[in-house]
Amino acid sequence: YYHPNAGNWPDNLYSQVDTRKYIGTVSSTVSSLSWFAIWSGVHTEIGVAPDNSVTFTETNWYDYVIELGNSEEPGDEPCFYDPATRTFTLVYQYSGSGGYRHFYETMVYSPDQGK
Repeated sequence: YYHPNAGNWPDNLYSQVDTRKYIGTVSSTVSSLSWFAIWSGVHTEIGVAPDNSVTFTETNWYDYVIELGNSEEPGDEPCFYDPATRTFTLVYQYSGSGGYRHFYETMVYSPDQGK
């Protein structure tokens, strides 16, 4: 997670965590999860299109618009789902006071997810 208060891109890494995140099934193409690795209580839904690209929908009180990709690194990989490895790769941002917050998340399926 990169934050403008931590410096200038790309040296503004604010937080880097390795955490377990639970993903719930909403439908055959939509999942629900906690948004950001470092916040709780903010949820989003991610949809998987037929080409395995991913879309975001904020589902509760968050006032900012999520944008896919990273405006500082336009060539970064888009958000996508790899069904062979059951992996979500998410690159997204939102603009707040002082500039963009940039997020990179990789979520890999774990068979012991409910334990």
